[in-house]
Amino acid sequence: DMAHPGFAKLFIETRFDEATGALFARRRPRAAGEKATWAVHVSSSNVPSAEAAEYETDRLRFLGRGRTITNPSVFDVGASLSGTTGPVLDPI
Repeated sequence: DMAHPGFAKLFIETRFDEATGALFARRRPRAAGEKATWAVHVSSSNVPSAEAAEYETDRLRFLGRGRTITNPSVFDVGASLSGTTGPVLDPI
């Protein structure tokens, strides 16, 4: 993984669970004997939200072309997250 991080990222896939609002990430096994590794992200509040949760798992869509983590396009006025999930090329 350290030698080829781009290759390692190809094995990550994500999904969003509408019922719980949880975003799941799974590292698909690369070999028959390897177990899948899971991670989950949940944001919670005791204040009811009037809007549906937005999420993004694709780094390019989050940052924007030519942008960096210090100035991602998702923080521009009027920007929203795309809700991209699945086997994205560069997960964030």
